Formats: sequence, structure tokens, C-alpha cells
Amino acid sequence: MRVTETDPRQNEFEQAEFRRCASLSKNSPSWPEQIRGLCLVLCATACLLLIIVQSILSFDPNRSLWDFGSLYASATKANLHTNPYSEDPLVFRVREFDHYGPETTLQGRNVTAINLNPPVLLYPFRLLAKLPPPDSFNAWTTLSVALFVASLILVLDLYPDRKLRIRLLWILSLAGLWYTLQAGQIYTVLLFATAIAWWCLRKQKYIAAGIAIGVICAIKPPFLIWPGLLIAGRSKKTGFTAIAAALGFSAIPLALQGPIIYQQWIAACRSFNGYELEGNSSLLAMFSRAGIRDVGLAFTILMLLAALVWIFVTKPDPLFTSEIAILASIFAGPISWIGYTIMLIPALYGKSMNTLTRIACVLLCIPVWVVLPRPAQSRISYIFLTAPNFYPLALIAISVIYVALKSTSPLSDTAAIPKPLDVDRRTAPQLNPQP
Repeated sequence: MRVTETDPRQNEFEQAEFRRCASLSKNSPSWPEQIRGLCLVLCATACLLLIIVQSILSFDPNRSLWDFGSLYASATKANLHTNPYSEDPLVFRVREFDHYGPETTLQGRNVTAINLNPPVLLYPFRLLAKLPPPDSFNAWTTLSVALFVASLILVLDLYPDRKLRIRLLWILSLAGLWYTLQAGQIYTVLLFATAIAWWCLRKQKYIAAGIAIGVICAIKPPFLIWPGLLIAGRSKKTGFTAIAAALGFSAIPLALQGPIIYQQWIAACRSFNGYELEGNSSLLAMFSRAGIRDVGLAFTILMLLAALVWIFVTKPDPLFTSEIAILASIFAGPISWIGYTIMLIPALYGKSMNTLTRIACVLLCIPVWVVLPRPAQSRISYIFLTAPNFYPLALIAISVIYVALKSTSPLSDTAAIPKPLDVDRRTAPQLNPQP
């Protein structure tokens, strides 16, 4: 029997090839890691597509004035020294709104969406109202984009970790952002003030943070919940400064125009009959659609009391208190459009997210025109599907409650809230209790 001799060089080559393959196998990512990477690529692609489509819709030169028409009309009347909260042809209107049940003081079939922002907001828009409506709308859109970019710069300064930069695609995909630009709303102003407050709280500049929060409260009074909860916690200096700043800003129209301007504003708010309009995600609106408005009011009060008691007992970190306060203000406000959700960007960008928060972030990217129900749908759809941003906000709130219950003891003096992703515990500044 003939035996074939083996070339030693061939054996060495095979052994080297075997070691190389073993090394590649050892260093290659596991199946879960590959699936996670694929999902990341798919999500990034979806975000890019959303950004392209939404930008085309938002910057259409033939777009209507939408909510900006109401702001423009109000500012124009203020320039003419007439009632800025009266009807005008430019005011955005909803005709034959399809809702179930008889007309009520909260919801009618024909809604005139008069500007309901407080008088202090009229002053900057009075300058814009000197331009023709289309030019004024374009100028406001440009200013809104600038405020949004400035807000992102502040957030990136707070959380410089490059691993978080992928979340910029998520921010640019948010439905609330594009709704703000399409409708000509003011939510980028609120985002900018929130980003300043967040930056100041992280840098322990508590007076400046209070002034920024006071600006928000002066523009949107339901956010007075924010300084109230800060005072109940361990951020009394920031909370009292915010209330003082809000009162100071709100006193400007009173000093310049007298009490009549606030009487006109309150009358407009009381006569507004569009609280059940699609997109309003306040608890009052949700329960009002089901025909149990008083239950919604009671539930709102209980929610605020629960948040107040928990913060008073546990004294959490000011940033954690602020996140709770923003959520509570959105739920408690009688009118909470999807644009308010962009105020959560500073809180969510640097946050270590759990599954509920990730799901909520995805849902917040679904455009309003995709999910809102169409006329002639069932009452169930009218109750549960007319406020699509309620559910992601609820998921974020549940996640916050879970973290709070998991990380704190009811008897503890401070809350052991997890640090943001990019924070080095050895170098990060500690937020000390305020006097």
C-alpha cells in the first residue's frame, strides 16, 4: 500500500489559515449584536426619510398660514390698539369638526382658533406683523429654526459624548418639531428656554435657570407647575426666581395697557370651544371626548397632588424634578398640542433609556397627518386615536415612575437617580441642595 507524504509547508499553511478563521470567528459580532446593528441602520434610514418628507411639507412656498395666521392677526390688532383677541379673516378656523355627542362649551363643530397666548407674547409678534403675512411667516420660520439650532448647541454642550450623536436623527424626526414649523407655532421658543434652564441647572446657575423657567411660565401659564414642584423639592431658589420672573414679565402688558388686555385675553380663553380638537393630549381633553369631563379634572388634580407629595418627600435631583414637571404640565394643561413634546429634548437626549422610553421616542416621530383619524370613524377611535402623542408621553411618564420607585426609598432625603449616559461620576458636578 502506497502512503502519500505530506508537505510540511502545506501543513503550516493550513494551520495558519485555521488560526485566522478562528480569530475572525472570535472577533465577529454575535447574532444579537448584528440584529441590533441592522435595526439601528433601518431606524436611521427611516429617520432620514421622515426628515426629507417633513422638510418638503414644512418649507412649501405655497403653504397656508395655519396657526401663525392667528398670531399675526392678534399682533396686527395690537398694533392698531384694538382688541387683539377678537376675530379676524386671518384667524385659523375649523369648520364642521366631526365629533360625537352634542356641542358643549369645550367643543363645538365650528371652532375659531383665536390666539390664546398671554398678552406678553404679543410684543415680539407686533414687530413681525409690520411685514406682509407671507414674509412674516417666512421670517418667523427662519427664527424658529435658529432657536432650534441654538437649543441643540446647548444640549450638545451638556452631553458631548459622541455615542449620543445618533440621537440627533431622532430629534430631527420628531413630529412635534415639524408640526411647529408647519403651523408657525411658538414651541421652539419654549424649547430654547428649556434648554437654557437645563444648561443652567447642570452648571448650578440656579438664578439664571429660574429666569428661563419664568419666561416659559409667562408664555404658557400651565407650566407654573414646574416652579411649584421645584419649590416642593430642593430647588427653592430656582422655583421662587421662576415665579418672580413670570410675574415680572406678565406685569409688562398690565403696566403698558392696563387690566383691559387681560380681561380680553381671559374672555377669549373662556369662549374657546376647541378643547377636543385632534391632537390635544391633555387629560381634560381625553376624558372630555369620552363625555366625562369632570373625571378628567379630578384625575388631573390627583396626578398633580401625587407628584407634589412624592417630590416633597423624596427631594429628587432638580433635573429629575424638571422632567416630571414638564410631563405633568403637558398632561394638566387644558390645551396640549404635539409641539409641546419638543420641550423634552434636553431631558431625553442624554438619558439612559429603557424599553418604554425607546418605544415612546419612536412613537413621537410618527407624523400627525399619518395617525390622526379621519371623519366618520367610530366613537372609540374618536376617544382613543385623536391624541396620538398622549401615549408616548404616558410611556415616558411610566418609565419615570418606574425609575423613581426603583431608585429611591420613601424615607430617603435625596433621590438616587441614575446619571445621564455621558456623565463621568468622578468629574461631573454634583447638584447640591439649594437654600
